Amino acid sequence: MASHFTTSACRLDGDAFVSHLAWSKMDSIAAMTASTIDDDDKETHQIMFINNEGQTIQNSSITHDYEANVFDWQPNGRVLAIGWADGTLHSIQRLVVVRINLGTYL
Repeated sequence: MASHFTTSACRLDGDAFVSHLAWSKMDSIAAMTASTIDDDDKETHQIMFINNEGQTIQNSSITHDYEANVFDWQPNGRVLAIGWADGTLHSIQRLVVVRINLGTYL
């Protein structure tokens, strides 16, 4: 079996940088963490979604004040779970966000 690799530029606004990326196993969609630092040195962290062409899916990002420590797709590829550095957990199904604060459950 032959392997083929292609490169698609994933362009982000400003000085944003990507630190992690995870592809859904069922859909042609990937989630990636992106961080920016503004002129006042304030960091903004977000999860963004891209298609298999490397294009950002508009109006689908989740912005948070803390960095995403971990995120992964459910094995069926339909739900993404995100654990943020402040203890908040987001569960995203079909790009609808459910927020859970783990502090109330621990």
